[in-house]
Amino acid sequence: MRLLLSSLLLLSIGLVVSANTSLPDKFYGKFTLDHSENFDEYLEAKGYGWFTRKLVTLATFEKVFTKGAGSTFDYENLTTKKNVAYKGVTLGKEFEGEGLDSEKHKV
Repeated sequence: MRLLLSSLLLLSIGLVVSANTSLPDKFYGKFTLDHSENFDEYLEAKGYGWFTRKLVTLATFEKVFTKGAGSTFDYENLTTKKNVAYKGVTLGKEFEGEGLDSEKHKV
């Protein structure tokens, strides 16, 4: 009996968790990066030169999240260098998209 009750509890928890695959409403909107910590050091450790690091750290960054169809959402990464948009993103589902470096990345 305990095994049956435990199994039913785990099944119902799994259904609740799997049903929550949409982005919570509080994450929709436009967000502007106002500061970052140790970003220049991170870029230097990744091998970027001084000039490139200064260009990146002086750039403006904005993120825009909007509701898409069904449980999907759209995401825009807006910078002074390049804008990148991802349409129809589903939480937990990997996709390939173009990064700010113009290369394809798995996201």
